[in-house]
Amino acid sequence: MIPENLTKLKVTALTGGVGGAKMIQGIVNAIEPSRVTAIVNTGDDTILHGLYISPDLDTVTYTLAGMVDRGKGWGLADESWTVMHTLEELKGETWFRLGDKDIALHMFRTNMLSRGATLSEVTSTLCTHFGIATHILPMSNDPIKTVLTLAETGEEIGFQEYFVHLSHTVPVSRIRYAGIEDATAAPGVLEAITSADVIIISPSNPFLSIFPILSIPDISELLPPPVYHQTIATDKHHKSFDPADKQHKNNPKIRAKTVAISPIIAGKALKGPADRLLNEMGIQPTAAGVASIYRDTASVFIIDDEDAALKEEIEDMGMRCLVTNTIMHDVESSRNLAIEAIKAVIQI
Repeated sequence: MIPENLTKLKVTALTGGVGGAKMIQGIVNAIEPSRVTAIVNTGDDTILHGLYISPDLDTVTYTLAGMVDRGKGWGLADESWTVMHTLEELKGETWFRLGDKDIALHMFRTNMLSRGATLSEVTSTLCTHFGIATHILPMSNDPIKTVLTLAETGEEIGFQEYFVHLSHTVPVSRIRYAGIEDATAAPGVLEAITSADVIIISPSNPFLSIFPILSIPDISELLPPPVYHQTIATDKHHKSFDPADKQHKNNPKIRAKTVAISPIIAGKALKGPADRLLNEMGIQPTAAGVASIYRDTASVFIIDDEDAALKEEIEDMGMRCLVTNTIMHDVESSRNLAIEAIKAVIQI
């Protein structure tokens, strides 16, 4: 059980994907929800059928609202699919499945954006509607797109085409975040980082969920981007650059309150292509490999019990390593992991 005084801490989490949403749910069951901020990846955002879709923001929102389809970890429970069935009959594009109620939310967001609202304002409106006290913030209101280069053809494709249409089964040679150089953090993001007592980097896919957040220039001034020497972004002139090559001073106070959780257990990702992407980007697909890219960002790294043998290797990188159960199979296990992460930072 977490001590009562710790429930009043301010906790900020960097998150994306289903694992990230589970992490946020665990945190808000350990900390007063209004004192929790989720900074959410928007590199996955896409426009389809004329609708602005923000998958990671929606997954966190649906999860905290108690509406998520727990079997899939995303989308809405008790969803209907009339629109998709009709579109399929019309021979329309249906590889990206959208439920009827989900479509309504995308229509609402698209309409607000078309009238001049920012993504932050739309997200805040939705949180109010669903009664969510947690602060859910997009990483930026500027357009940032995760783009992947296929290893076999050299073709560049967007995230959703890679992840959904191609079922993330094709090898990748390069990842970049188009628009990152011109982007700034969304309102509230920098303050949430500097004022937090604890910062948690969720066990999300590093390349697809966390790196886009850490690569935004004004965020990287607070939290150094990962130690990673592949080209992962392009500036407005389409010249390649590597955030790791920029001179970022390590902020000891922020690093000291930051903990990262490995998305890799026994060399495998529980869900998604994180293990394969690590290997394709030239990084050892292990918990230690992930620790090596977060070593300048976080002071604590959490690994699963199955990877206990890697503890000494990780601590030799200058991080404290905590070994515990990291599989979030229900709300209680998510909460327990959140408590372990918070306690580890507070002890430092």
